[in-house]
Amino acid sequence: MTIRYHSISQSVHNSFGLIHRVLDGRVLRPRRRVAQQTALEQLGFLSDAGLVLSGSLVPQRIVDMIASLAIPRLGDGAMVFLRDSDEISLGAIVHRDDRVAEVLRDAVATEQPSLDNDYAPGLVLRTGQTWYTPYLTDDIAARLSIRAGADSLYHQLLKGPSITVPMPGRGRVLGAMMLIRESGTYTPVEISLAEHLARQGAVALDNAQRYSAEQESALTLQRSLLPANPPALRGVEIAVDYRPGTVGTEVGGDLYDVIPLPDGRVGIAIGDVMGRGLQAAAVMGQLRAALRAYALEDWAPAELLSRLDRVVDALPGLHLTTCMYVVYDPTTRRATVSNAGHLPPLLVMPGEEPDYLVLDPGLPLGVGDIGVFSETSLELPPGSGIILYTDGLVESRRHPLQDGMDRLRRDLRGATDDVAPAGPPVTARALLQRCVTASGLAVQTDDDTALLVMTT
Repeated sequence: MTIRYHSISQSVHNSFGLIHRVLDGRVLRPRRRVAQQTALEQLGFLSDAGLVLSGSLVPQRIVDMIASLAIPRLGDGAMVFLRDSDEISLGAIVHRDDRVAEVLRDAVATEQPSLDNDYAPGLVLRTGQTWYTPYLTDDIAARLSIRAGADSLYHQLLKGPSITVPMPGRGRVLGAMMLIRESGTYTPVEISLAEHLARQGAVALDNAQRYSAEQESALTLQRSLLPANPPALRGVEIAVDYRPGTVGTEVGGDLYDVIPLPDGRVGIAIGDVMGRGLQAAAVMGQLRAALRAYALEDWAPAELLSRLDRVVDALPGLHLTTCMYVVYDPTTRRATVSNAGHLPPLLVMPGEEPDYLVLDPGLPLGVGDIGVFSETSLELPPGSGIILYTDGLVESRRHPLQDGMDRLRRDLRGATDDVAPAGPPVTARALLQRCVTASGLAVQTDDDTALLVMTT
């Protein structure tokens, strides 16, 4: 039979009242030292748990940590159940004996808890109150599908108590943590400790879920504002790639675009709105729309950046933005480049070492009434490549900017060795993949990264 603690909150209050009295020195002296040490150990446990839980923004990682933190201090096994609307799922299971963990996992899969049955996780998720079972009854054993002929280890499991505590979030119960022991009982202080751990875990999980939702919204917005595939153009091949940062970094304002122009020319652009989150992504969308409009009016690169600078100035708030715009004419093979504070493009020429184009760096858009940008023209022979990128490609917490730029240039040596007549010219996609590999983007990146490669 199950026993519901209707006075759990009062027991918790009394237990922590004891702790406060211990610390105030009003308990009889023979018991004072032991009680005080116990209280300090509990506070230390909760403090350490809070530090561990605050170290991640990955929801599943936090769920796993909640279960692991409870063992062995609060039981031999722990299961975390999560609520998604009216559905309940097993989020994590940990037991000191891996065999028992597998049996419990199979049992839950056989008999899923729900909000309308009397299985403890459903009851706790429905009511938001702690549930205590002094021992597993035959009825519960049958529900868990543990057969009579099972190993004696599992029979021993049935003799112990269990508690299931809620994980309250902001206005909702996110989940429930069930703790089990092979023998003994749970004291009110232990139940209180479990409730505090579940509450800490719920706060961390709620933050991670909200962060993930905002991150996904910002990323969806940003991807919808960037061109999915570059257009097919005469005389050039273009490859693009956008990669969000690792978990724990908000989406940024990186932008790129490819714009077909009159007379077979093409405009390519790269930029970075300084900032993070939905606002940076929204500003990026506005700037890309303005950039495309001015490009289709066929403004020269320097004039286009001047007009874009006025757009940034007109936006509410401070939105410093770096941007580079290049117009390439396949007929004359000439490229005209103008820069507003962005990192220089990397040139890969047939028979030459890769090198960065020397440009007047210019000032970022939005710094004031400057609005004057210079232009640089150069010839791109057949088989050449020009690489535009944002700082996420070459900079990270582990590597400074200059080291990343040097590594990228070094690792692209020999990229055009197979250029005609010895072989087919290097493709934009192959060059882009070499950039990704050289920078380590294939593994992870601290910042979001936009990459645009054009080959002639």
